Order: sequence, then C-alpha cells, then structure tokens
Amino acid sequence: MIVYGNRKDGRKSHTVQEPYEPGAKPKPPMKRMPRWCLVDGKEYPTITAAARAMGWSQPRLSLALKRGMTELEGHSIALSNKASFISMPNSSPMVIGGVKYWSIAQAARETGITKGKLCSARRRGDKEVGGMPAVWL
Repeated sequence: MIVYGNRKDGRKSHTVQEPYEPGAKPKPPMKRMPRWCLVDGKEYPTITAAARAMGWSQPRLSLALKRGMTELEGHSIALSNKASFISMPNSSPMVIGGVKYWSIAQAARETGITKGKLCSARRRGDKEVGGMPAVWL
C-alpha cells in the first residue's frame, strides 16, 4: 500500500512512499534487461561483452549501433531481434508490407512514412499505411 507519509522529524512528506514496517526486507533493485548484440553472426548477451571480445570500447560499439552502422572495422554488427524487443518494453510492434518493426520510430525510419501518420493509422486501426498492408501487434 502506498501512502503519503510523515518524515521521521515530523514534517509532512511531499513524495509518495511505502509505509515503514519493522523487519521488512527492502525490495531488490530492478535488473536492467540485456541488449543482445550480434558481431559477425555471434551473439553476445550485452554490448559491453561484444565490445570486449572484439577489443573495442563499449561507447564506440554502442554509438555505432545507435547511428545505425552495420559494419565496424570490417566486422558486421547489429542488435539482435531479441534485443529490440527486450530493450524497448514500451514499443509498439507492427508489420508493414510484410516486414516486422519493433517501434513506430523504426518503421518511420525504414519505410519513409512519418511517425505522425503511423501513430494516427495505429489509433484508427487502419489495415493499410502508405499503400502497404499493415498489421498492428
């Protein structure tokens, strides 16, 4: 149960907090989901692990992936499909023209249809977007 509580010094708290229960164990912190990374077809559980295996720095590989690069120093790089789903829990998966996209932003980048048109089409439940068949997952 979440309540508005008082601070230990007696002043009112402006934040929502859990009530104090003596002897209660604190909740463990939420674990961050891994971003699976593919380098030359081999799958690594994190971008850091892939960077270490190839002798690169983690920021360098991460930035290359964010920029959409598919090759780095002659090695093919990519986030696996598993990673796209895991790393974007608030995404809106869809199939447009027979291709699965994990988010509206990704679909907009790769199809050339604006994000606004995709959002509107999804809200309306349209079966076609930009002349291509669409399935909202």
